[in-house]
Amino acid sequence: MLQQVLIVSFLCSFSFSLELSECLHLLKRTTFNTEYNSLINCVESQDYDTYLSSLIIENYKGIDNNHSIYKPKIIRRQKDENRTGFTKRLRKEKISVKQWYLQKILNSNFQFKEKMVLFWHNHFTSALNKVQQPLLIYEQNKLFRKYALGNYKEFVHQIVENPAMLRYLDNVNNIKSKPNENLARELLELFTLGEGNYKEKDVKEVAKALTGYSLDKNLKFKFKKSQHNNQLKTFLGKTGNFDIHDIIDIIFQNDKVATLIVTKLYREFVGYHVDTKEVDRLSKIFIQNGFDIKVLMYELFRSKKFRAKESYHTLIKSPIEFIVGIVRTLDMEKMNIKIITNYCRILGQDVFNPPNVKGFKGEFSWINAHSLLNRKRFINILMREKAMKYNEENLFKEFTVISKNAERNAGYLLLSTNIFITPAKSFDMTLRNILLHPLYQLR
Repeated sequence: MLQQVLIVSFLCSFSFSLELSECLHLLKRTTFNTEYNSLINCVESQDYDTYLSSLIIENYKGIDNNHSIYKPKIIRRQKDENRTGFTKRLRKEKISVKQWYLQKILNSNFQFKEKMVLFWHNHFTSALNKVQQPLLIYEQNKLFRKYALGNYKEFVHQIVENPAMLRYLDNVNNIKSKPNENLARELLELFTLGEGNYKEKDVKEVAKALTGYSLDKNLKFKFKKSQHNNQLKTFLGKTGNFDIHDIIDIIFQNDKVATLIVTKLYREFVGYHVDTKEVDRLSKIFIQNGFDIKVLMYELFRSKKFRAKESYHTLIKSPIEFIVGIVRTLDMEKMNIKIITNYCRILGQDVFNPPNVKGFKGEFSWINAHSLLNRKRFINILMREKAMKYNEENLFKEFTVISKNAERNAGYLLLSTNIFITPAKSFDMTLRNILLHPLYQLR
């Protein structure tokens, strides 16, 4: 952030291929905070498409070695361990996996990939409090990283064998003598076709195809053949001895899959008011490219709807986006990850614990009188907590060499608009006022 502020003071003096405002808009949507190198690379790019392509490919191929070491294990109650001791140990491990994930987002060099991983966690939901094994959530997070910008059809094939998902949606109890429809229903309604595009009979047939998809004693995926229904099944008008992967192949012959995913991504990255014609256009591209997520994201960010000035500052930052963005921007020397994890929960986004199978409602629900007050409290804690203090000496040194308008420069960078910020008694207070500004709640 220290170097970032320097850029604003001279950008207006030079002519670049891309407008600063356009670069800020793109980076606010694809990262948690606008970094100096990313902004420089964007404004100096020959054209928008070239920079966008490099951004997506870099995040698709990138392997982040800059992350905290975390090796979760299966948590089981020991023979001589009482219930209280086991519960305490499990709770500690749950906190650890949450902190690991937030630390990974904070330290990652591939911020767009982290944005996509966060999106998929709210699409293929699994709640830690039900799964009860941090190891399974950790492994699921790794799966999401692998497919964050990969192939969506392959992603779905993998998710129906994912241990966390099988446990969360009770498919471990899905046997041929007593089918459980939970995973079958969510596969159709939330993951692929969308509500109203299948019949109740189809749900029952998918549930039969999922019988026997379970876990072994080490919580690894296991297909229990003796519990699988291998009789003929009729699904979406087709009949055969289908297993779940046959079912998925049939599902992806339906254009509604693309419509569902494109609509969700549109609301996440473009705007809450969906343009159906644009969704149709992008859906066709998604299908033509074999459900390649990175191609879809490239076309989505190239779209006129995304690049239009009217789309600027129209999306509300989630608690994780808000908190991670501030901490990364201030480049904290020391950071109390416990406070960060706790405030994600206080602000309404308990890490790995969505409220239901539909995930966090998000959008306008992120902001209300209570959550705004807690966002203010979080900023106040950052500003006074010595353990989380940013490097004031370097920060002020950078600002004093810019100009008398350092506050305006900082406001422009952080709020992405040329707005007057009333100078306070100290830059510390001015920075606090910027972070509390209504525009900082948006992206």
